[in-house]
Amino acid sequence: YILLFICVGVIPVVLLRVFSPDLYQDYKYFSELSTRTILALVSISLWNVLDEELLFRSILWKILNDWKFSNNKIILIQAVLFGIVHFRFISNNTFGFPELIFGIWVGFLALRSKSLTPSITTHFVHNITSRLF
Repeated sequence: YILLFICVGVIPVVLLRVFSPDLYQDYKYFSELSTRTILALVSISLWNVLDEELLFRSILWKILNDWKFSNNKIILIQAVLFGIVHFRFISNNTFGFPELIFGIWVGFLALRSKSLTPSITTHFVHNITSRLF
């Protein structure tokens, strides 16, 4: 699972850097929203979301469930880890709290629906709107 997580997360970024460094720079700094920039933003955001949702709401959930944790504890643990991974000490002073709340919300969506589709959709829409605005 860890190898799959690394491949899903790293391969698109490496391919984007190798085959289209200009497009990668557009994504990285996007001073204008060209069609290429929007395509890069959407594709990288989608890979990022799939990567994180598979790790936190699928792989980690299964491991914790196998260890006999309750669903409420699993939601809290995966949300705390999600907040820690998204911790930005220098750029803001929220200390991962909004990400913790978001992790609880998408964990709840995954639990209630018994599917990753609602959490993936919510996470993707959140990432796209937060990057655009």
